[in-house]
Amino acid sequence: MTGPGSTAPRQFAFTTRAYRAVDDATGEPIGLDDVDTRVGWLLDLITAAGAELVSRLWRPATFDVLAVGLDRRDRRLPAQGHVAAARLGWNPHYPDGVYVPSRVTRVVTAQVMATLRTLAYRHRDRGTV
Repeated sequence: MTGPGSTAPRQFAFTTRAYRAVDDATGEPIGLDDVDTRVGWLLDLITAAGAELVSRLWRPATFDVLAVGLDRRDRRLPAQGHVAAARLGWNPHYPDGVYVPSRVTRVVTAQVMATLRTLAYRHRDRGTV
């Protein structure tokens, strides 16, 4: 349902192009090739962190928690995946010495929780993952 007063979630996407970037540490301009390299590195970091978290959580106890939908204090898990993951203490691990902003962790945990919730739903309905 869409229109005035609708509560349907909306997603937006747009294309953008970096035209200027600056290194935070040095204040020096960064060329677009360096921006490309850094974005690729960040995407690789997100992929690795997500894969590590899924492999660590891939067990029956995880699917049981998600099927019940309650945390350790018997509170209902939030719909936002990154908030539910934080409440459950399900955080990704990153390489030592790498600074990772909380925004990146929210991206990783939101993606992982969406996957795990889907699998928990299928597990509940079919009795298998």
